[in-house]
Amino acid sequence: TSRGGIVGLLMAAYAKNFLAGLMLNDIGCELQTDGLLRIKEYVGRPKCHATWDEVATSIASGARGFAHVSHDEWLAMVKHIYIETNAGICPSHDPRLADTLPSEDDIKSGKVGELWSILPALLDIPFALMRGAGSDLLTVATVERMQREAPNLKSTTIPNRGHVPFLDEEESIAAIDQW
Repeated sequence: TSRGGIVGLLMAAYAKNFLAGLMLNDIGCELQTDGLLRIKEYVGRPKCHATWDEVATSIASGARGFAHVSHDEWLAMVKHIYIETNAGICPSHDPRLADTLPSEDDIKSGKVGELWSILPALLDIPFALMRGAGSDLLTVATVERMQREAPNLKSTTIPNRGHVPFLDEEESIAAIDQW
């Protein structure tokens, strides 16, 4: 998922013997400016909350591309990515991940890496991709180009999801099972 997918793509290029296959969740060889800028707004800036309901409401209010997601679904999702600490309920990701993101100026000027040259390393392993239909990070055009350059890629679009699908959707489960 997201950053993990980038790691998986890089492993295909540099440590392929560790991969039996690769499933990407809303990440690809090229990333969109809007999505990167949105991610830059919160990665590395941990905001803790007093209750799980506050976390779910906060995440839902800032999510783009999501539709028909109930509060209970947001609540279940945030329990996978937040932890309870003495400071409250806080994101579980390492705040230093922000140090690995391009600067805002680089993102706006298009100085963002792309990973197209890695696709040939994925031609002989099970390779799949899920894209949230409302994703602001991974475009349909990028997925289509990835499919042209890696014909073994099986892609699935997850309706009513942005970046990233939760992986509990019927379509996500079916794609994972098929992969």
